[in-house]
Amino acid sequence: MGKYFSFENQMMVRVIKKNTILHFPEMQDKYVYLLKEGCIKIAVVNKDGKEAIKYLVKPGDIFGEISLLGVAPSCEDYATALDDSVIYFSGVQQIEHWMTVYPELRSAIRQNLGRRIRKAEDRFLSMIFKDAHARIWKFLNELAMEFGRRTDQGYEIKNFLTHDDIAKLTDTSRQTVNRILNQLRDQKLIAYNTEIIQIPFSSALRHNNLGI
Repeated sequence: MGKYFSFENQMMVRVIKKNTILHFPEMQDKYVYLLKEGCIKIAVVNKDGKEAIKYLVKPGDIFGEISLLGVAPSCEDYATALDDSVIYFSGVQQIEHWMTVYPELRSAIRQNLGRRIRKAEDRFLSMIFKDAHARIWKFLNELAMEFGRRTDQGYEIKNFLTHDDIAKLTDTSRQTVNRILNQLRDQKLIAYNTEIIQIPFSSALRHNNLGI
């Protein structure tokens, strides 16, 4: 994960505010991005204006790398900062050159793609085999692992997602997300407000799926 951080001093950098759209479709085949801080949402909107979230990008991940495979990116895709973020980016041709010269970068990009494919498969299977309650539990576990930090009380995650975002990522409804989060809070399995989500060490949620 940290393998390609050594390339930061050779890349362009941009500090972006929450809700900023990082790139428009016509820019997707020109740059590859590395997220240093924050959270990025990769999403698509259909002709009726309905949004689907493909995946979240956590610090240390790359995105926009589809162009490296010689595949044209979807013109409907876009990326949005869900939190104040710092990104590094470089042209596709430059990244291709570095991949030729530095095997560790090539390996890191392959691993990044592999993790994303595995997560997409896992998400698909969850939609088939798990009910809404289990999908949301699992998602909170994954969110804590990827974006949370360990505290004296448990795991704490900055609450940068709306209930609508969670619904799109778990194939549920906003009303279902609201109901289940309130149930988990009433059962003291989580604590949350507009700023943070906390999963206490004592919470059964920690041991439900991923064993955080």
